[in-house]
Amino acid sequence: MKNFTKSLFLLAFLPVLLFLKPSADVPVSSSYESISFPLPVVGEPVPGAEIYIELEPDDEPILNNPTDEWGYVESELPVSPPGTPGTPGTSVTPVINIWVTISEKIILSLNKSPKPFAKYTFTVTTKSGNLKTARTFVVDVKDNTTLKSIGKTKNGPFKQTLPKISAEQFTAAKGKVKVPINIKVELTSVKPYGINDDGIKAATH
Repeated sequence: MKNFTKSLFLLAFLPVLLFLKPSADVPVSSSYESISFPLPVVGEPVPGAEIYIELEPDDEPILNNPTDEWGYVESELPVSPPGTPGTPGTSVTPVINIWVTISEKIILSLNKSPKPFAKYTFTVTTKSGNLKTARTFVVDVKDNTTLKSIGKTKNGPFKQTLPKISAEQFTAAKGKVKVPINIKVELTSVKPYGINDDGIKAATH
């Protein structure tokens, strides 16, 4: 009788056991996998970079504009002659200093990752008349603290020689000649940092 009762109990409890038994197709537990984000595209334009220009030798501010959606700043710089305009037939060659500021928003927009830790190399290409230069600078984002502080950093100065301006041009312009300039900022390389359980590792090459 006891064996019969025990058998009835097991039969009654069997559906519960079958319900609790994990299916072969559905794992009971699974580990989270890291999500990989695509790297920023090399050569991608950098909109929103702040361009700040001063005129030597007195470091007079003459421009402070952000790059447009294509990474460009196109403007006419109001250039005044150093000292006196000079005598007729003479000319001066103005020199400007260019600074570029990259913000946290720019890095996040380029990287599309919540942890955009990497060394970013940017190229600043400046053209005025027949004069053209290209220079690079690095923004090193090691952690969130660095990311939030990069907007306070001015990268530069990058010196740029402008076309010659004659004394007659200064006189005709009543002291200030407008010099066309074209500046482009683009991303040229990214070296991401590796992340492990011990923290950040060196940027990959």
